[in-house]
Amino acid sequence: MHEPQIKTQTNGHGATVAYGSPKPLIWVRILVPVLSLGTLKEVSYFHGLFFNTREMTKIFNYFEQAYDELIHKVSWPTWQELQSSTLITLGSILILTGIIFLMDTANEFVFESFYGLFK
Repeated sequence: MHEPQIKTQTNGHGATVAYGSPKPLIWVRILVPVLSLGTLKEVSYFHGLFFNTREMTKIFNYFEQAYDELIHKVSWPTWQELQSSTLITLGSILILTGIIFLMDTANEFVFESFYGLFK
């Protein structure tokens, strides 16, 4: 009996894919995409995953620079400035709450008076 021809093709990630296989779930193999051997030194293996160390270096540099900026370049308020700002914020919130309460009460009175005319 003549064996069917199995066509294989290599995709751009180095995986070999079979087409026309009588048992595709068994015969088809899937490989993890990896950079070519020429740039293999740029790939790191960590807990079963491949990472491009050049990209990871960029991410680590970003966090290092962010930390450096927070520690050395940001001017943090003193304890007295922080307390003063907090009291100003709380006072502003209380004043705005009172204004909104008065507006709500005034609107309630106006609408109840207006709708009371039609009872």
